[in-house]
Amino acid sequence: MTRQNPPSTRPPQAWKIIATIHARRWQSQSLYWLRSVGINVKDRDIFSRLYIVYMIAIAILWVGVSFSMVLTMASRAGHPFPVPDIEHMPYLAVIVAIAVITASSLRSPFSLAHGDLEWVAPSPLSSRVLMPFYFIPQQLRAVGITVVVASLAAAFLHLSHIAAFTAAWTLWIALARTWGWVSASLRFSRRLKPYRGFWAGVLTVLLISALVFPLPWIFMAQGVEPGHLALVRLGAGLALSWILAFTLSGFINLLSVQEASLLYADIQGLGTLYWPNRELVRQIEVQRRLAGARVHGRLPLWPEPYLEWARFALTLIRRPRTAFMLLELALLFRSALMLTSPHAGHWAWLFWLFLAYRFRQGNLSAFFIEDVSNPFVSQFLPQSLVTQFVRSSILPVFTVWILTVGLWLLLPLGTPFSFGHLVLTTSLIAAWALGEGTAVITSAITKAAPDNYHLVAVSAAGAVMALAVPLHHMAWTPLVPLVLIGILTKRAA
Repeated sequence: MTRQNPPSTRPPQAWKIIATIHARRWQSQSLYWLRSVGINVKDRDIFSRLYIVYMIAIAILWVGVSFSMVLTMASRAGHPFPVPDIEHMPYLAVIVAIAVITASSLRSPFSLAHGDLEWVAPSPLSSRVLMPFYFIPQQLRAVGITVVVASLAAAFLHLSHIAAFTAAWTLWIALARTWGWVSASLRFSRRLKPYRGFWAGVLTVLLISALVFPLPWIFMAQGVEPGHLALVRLGAGLALSWILAFTLSGFINLLSVQEASLLYADIQGLGTLYWPNRELVRQIEVQRRLAGARVHGRLPLWPEPYLEWARFALTLIRRPRTAFMLLELALLFRSALMLTSPHAGHWAWLFWLFLAYRFRQGNLSAFFIEDVSNPFVSQFLPQSLVTQFVRSSILPVFTVWILTVGLWLLLPLGTPFSFGHLVLTTSLIAAWALGEGTAVITSAITKAAPDNYHLVAVSAAGAVMALAVPLHHMAWTPLVPLVLIGILTKRAA
């Protein structure tokens, strides 16, 4: 008897099936947002269609006006870029490309959701069939982010060819993301478990090639300089890289992708809860990381007051993401100082407030929030809640303050180093941390879930910015943290 091969689906039919699945998934995910603005997809009359067109026009107009305002603010806060320094732009492009390729090689080429994990991964479908449905959205996200960042940088540096500069950097980042995707495809092409230190090998190879053979890198990186020939060169390189990525996608081991996509599938399974409840997402990420981590032995006991120092140091070592969160918070507070420039608009601080509200990654009181949120740990806390909050938050607050001042000194960006700005920086960071602590302690006293601390922190920071920017009274900004200290003192009593 001859062994029969398992039935396989022809590529055109397979692409049609996958496209139908993704279209239905996108439609089900968009129902929440469509109903939020009053759109019923079941209505087929002319007025419903006109309302959809009206809402799309309003959204496009709002995005255009907001982005134009941000570009104007960046242009007023910036200064012209020296002509001799433009020659260093290709070197910066090489550094950015190496960082993007290395970061992209850490991720899985496909991020499968539930449904795809159970049906697509074990199926005889070729991984090349899945490539367009995951590679193209990644490219579009990279293009969107690069367009925003590059155009803001061009406006800030007062470059004459903003459109050409943005297009060149967009093609360059898309090219780097493509090569990062190729690296990730090679990593997940093994029949065994992918190497964990693969990114270190990629980084080493890129650094050695850039140092030993710099001419090819500089030749391609010169494409970031405005010019039609440069755009053609980058476009041709991007097209060839896409062909290579499509070719290598057929060798990806879907079983390895299935294992790497478990965390993504759990987060996507939350549905609409994913957007407003970032704390739940963070808990899922921590639980998944701890489940796959090696169990450490007994940790040495540190006497007071070095206990929190040891906890902070060990957290930075075991969770490097915490250090990046603190740096991102420092960048957020550093950007607030730019709004004190006389060239910035009086209402630009509201846009910063919106960004701060959307910034839900970092918390200055993360240790205290973890302790209070855990009922088993909170019942054994030796100090009062206020004392525990101060001891567990003072090191992250001091670290963010040092990083913010350091970024201010390294990148003045038109903001003078004065006593008033130093008072504003200290008040802003203190108000953010005290706002989180006040909300968490209040929730602990009332036996409620600590889920509104981010809103309180942003509101406290907004009060500080309102005193500093539209009212022009930076000397009054310490009033906000002083009021919060009074509230904490009352809670302690």
